[in-house]
Amino acid sequence: MKYNENNKPIVCMQTTSTCYRGTTIGTPVGVLWHDTGAGNPYIKRYVQPSDNDPNRATLLQLLGKNQYGNDWNHVTHQAGLNAWIGKLADGTVAAVQSMPWNYRPWGCGSGSKGSCNGNSRVYNSPFWLQFEICDDSYKDKSYFEKCYKEACEFTAYICKLYNIDPKGYYTYSGVKVPTIICHQDSYRYGLGGNHGDVYLWFNKYGKTMDDVRNDVYALLHGNSTSDTPSTCSTETPVSSNEIKAGSLVKLAANAIYYSGKVIADWVKSTNWYVKSINGDRAVIDKSEDGKYSICSPINVKYLSLVNSAPETPSGGDSDTFEPYKVKVVADVLNIRKGAGTSYDIVGTITKNGVYTIVKENNEWGYLKSGAGWISLKYVTKL
Repeated sequence: MKYNENNKPIVCMQTTSTCYRGTTIGTPVGVLWHDTGAGNPYIKRYVQPSDNDPNRATLLQLLGKNQYGNDWNHVTHQAGLNAWIGKLADGTVAAVQSMPWNYRPWGCGSGSKGSCNGNSRVYNSPFWLQFEICDDSYKDKSYFEKCYKEACEFTAYICKLYNIDPKGYYTYSGVKVPTIICHQDSYRYGLGGNHGDVYLWFNKYGKTMDDVRNDVYALLHGNSTSDTPSTCSTETPVSSNEIKAGSLVKLAANAIYYSGKVIADWVKSTNWYVKSINGDRAVIDKSEDGKYSICSPINVKYLSLVNSAPETPSGGDSDTFEPYKVKVVADVLNIRKGAGTSYDIVGTITKNGVYTIVKENNEWGYLKSGAGWISLKYVTKL
């Protein structure tokens, strides 16, 4: 992968734009692709540093200066994205971050069922992180290929950063939506305005969003072997209703990835928290000790619950505490390793889910499943 914690995309925050100043914080659950449709491949057309940016001179040299002042870093422009991909001043194709990753973009508009931009009325609303590719009026295949490769690299970086399964789905406003989509896809799902991007460009060169998902997956799992072991199961399958998002699970000795690829022995010998469940497809995410994050899909039949007893929190009395049920009122609620926001996130649960609390510590509750702690500020006691 091109991008990682030691090699991040270029940062040029659009701090004087209306979107930057007026949006709200959310949680990225997917990545949405746009292309500008304007025929100008240079990022400088849209992205310029603010006057008070300490790196302004360097960024102008890197991006080039927009002589017309019609970039998007102004209060008069009612739109904003998290990143842009296109040509720098020297013609190199690169990605530039223009807003923090957890800032909700104003990118795809709204559809009949809501918006992939997220919901400003919902605390920490889930949303699709969005970026624009600066197209060249679809003239140069080599430029398209460079942009496509850069966009896949950028998407893989975001997927790894937020533990997003590139072949997964997220249910939003009652709609099951792929985690990686484009603007036209958002419209088709009733979650965006009717724009043709990116298919007008993709169709010209024979690309699809399925190609994107496959290529991003390959970037994230580039070290996986393609050898296929025997699929004859010797363990009793586990039904999907026993394992939920946030469950701690162990893998069967004969487990393979959902794609059929081999699972390394160290992965099988480690307990994992489940990030999401869709039918028989479970995505395991963080390891029990918090050291690893792999965001990998596995058939639920290869998983079994780990019955780990919860630790007694400070000040708690396990002999007198009476467990009770709660209903989640936030769209997405983090499960943490400990009772507080300083602890690692080990999973998420969604709105209207009902769970049993078996321990309390201040305003945090421990889940009966053993998955971890949730804030009791965002649940209703039943």
